[in-house]
Amino acid sequence: MTDYPVYIDGVLKQWGDRLFYEPVKAKRVRRPVGFARKKRPSGGSAHTAKTFPTPAFIRQKLSLTARRTPEVLVKISKARKGSAAVKSHLDYISRNGKLSLEDQDGQRIEGKAAVNDFMREWKEAGRIQEPSQNRDAFSVVLSMPAGTDRESVTNAAREFAKKEFSDNHRYVFVPHDDEKHSHVHLCVLSMGRDGRRLNPRKADIQRWREGFAEQLREHGIEANATRRNVRGVSRKGTKQPVIHADKARRSYTMDEQRKAVYDAITKTENKPNPYNQQMQKTRGGVKTAYTEIINALRQSPDPKDRKLAAEVSKFVDSMKPIETKREEAIRQFKDSRSKGKDKGQER
Repeated sequence: MTDYPVYIDGVLKQWGDRLFYEPVKAKRVRRPVGFARKKRPSGGSAHTAKTFPTPAFIRQKLSLTARRTPEVLVKISKARKGSAAVKSHLDYISRNGKLSLEDQDGQRIEGKAAVNDFMREWKEAGRIQEPSQNRDAFSVVLSMPAGTDRESVTNAAREFAKKEFSDNHRYVFVPHDDEKHSHVHLCVLSMGRDGRRLNPRKADIQRWREGFAEQLREHGIEANATRRNVRGVSRKGTKQPVIHADKARRSYTMDEQRKAVYDAITKTENKPNPYNQQMQKTRGGVKTAYTEIINALRQSPDPKDRKLAAEVSKFVDSMKPIETKREEAIRQFKDSRSKGKDKGQER
C-alpha cells in the first residue's frame, strides 16, 4: 500500500523546489587583500548555502500564491562606490539629517553632524577610498503596497536586517513616509568584519525577499515572495531609467520597440518573436510543476491538501495568456482600429 503522506511530501519537495527556487550557480570569489584565507564552516557560506524547503513551507507558499497575497519588493537600487557616493546616499535617506537613522546595534544617528561623524567611522571600518572601484555600500529598498501598516513594515525591516546582516555587516536603515507605499531604505556596508565583501547574487536577493516576507507575517502582515513567472506574470516591468529616458526622448530601447511594432503592423512578413518562445517555454515548466503538485495533493487523505489542490488549480487556470509588450501593442492597435470601424458603421 502506498504511503500517501510520504509520497505527497516527496512530490512537494521535488516540484516545489523547482517552482519556487532557481538553481544557484557558484562563482569564484577573490581573496580580500590584506586578509588571510579563512576556513569556511562545514555548512558553507551564509550567502551561498541553499536551504531546501520543507513540505510545510511549500504548502504555505502554494496557499499564499493561490490567494494572490501581496508581494514584497526588495531591490538593490544602486551600489555606492567611494566615500563621496556613500556619504551622499546617507544624506539622501536621512534627508540631510532631518530623519533619524538606526544602525545594526539599535543606536540612533540624528542630525547632520552625527551623520558626518558616522560616515567617518564607516569610511575606516569599510576601508573606503576616494575614488574607488569597489562597491563599498549597497542601497536596498524594502517595500510593500500602499495601505500596508507603516509601523509593521518598519519593524519587519528591522528584524530582517538584524537576522540577515548583523553578524558580519554594518548597516543603517530609515523608513520614508513621503510616498503612498510603505518602504524602508537600508544601506549596508560592503566590507564585512571577516574581511569579505558583500556580493549579492540573484539567489541572495530572492532569499532577502523571503526573509522580509517572513518577518512581515510575524508582524501580522500577509506577504509573499515569489518569482513573477510562478504568479503567471510573464513580462518584466519597464525599468525607471528607461521610462525617464523615454520621456526625455532619448530612449533607444523604447524606439526599437516602437519600430518593431510598426514593422509588424505594416509588413506582411510575420517574424517569430524569440521572447515569446522563451516565455512559452518558461510557462510550460511552471505549469508542469503545478500539475505534478496538484495531482499529488488530490490523492491526499487530508482534506486540507485536497482543498489546497483545488485552490492552486483554480489559480493556474486563471493565469493570463502569454503576451509580449510588442504583441500587446499590436493587439491594442488592432482593437482600437476595429472599434473605430464599428463606430463608423453605426453612423
